[in-house]
Amino acid sequence: MNTLVIARQPTSPAERLRDAATTALIALLLGIPMIGLTTVDQGGVLRVATRWPTLFAFVAVCFAGRLLLRYGLDLLRARRLARETATEATVGARPAAGGALLNWIGWLALAVALLLPIAFADNRYVVDTATTVLIYVMLGWGLNVVVGLAGLLDLGY
Repeated sequence: MNTLVIARQPTSPAERLRDAATTALIALLLGIPMIGLTTVDQGGVLRVATRWPTLFAFVAVCFAGRLLLRYGLDLLRARRLARETATEATVGARPAAGGALLNWIGWLALAVALLLPIAFADNRYVVDTATTVLIYVMLGWGLNVVVGLAGLLDLGY
């Protein structure tokens, strides 16, 4: 995990760009075998087809997404700090945590989760890959629960 995720002070634009470039590099390295190269059947012979434009679009989206995420986190941190200093200066109730931005992000995530399967329903490769990814995610969650419970039992809880 990158240390910029847990940074307490606001990051500079150079640090944000370096963080986004690192994320894009990792996305590129992971995306080459998964997105850039794919196997296709051509007349009974298995061949490797390349999809470089798709891979570069994926890397660009990862770069922009990480850049926007870091900017948004810094903006939220600055707002929270300003709100805390204003609350300390005045006596009053603290506003609810999260606010409209988190509510909007939640609804957007729900819409994406509902529309994504519909958008790729006709592409068998995408459905199979997404199913495999979700199977591994569920296996990881199960392993996390089992190992966590075993650790608690070992400690005597």
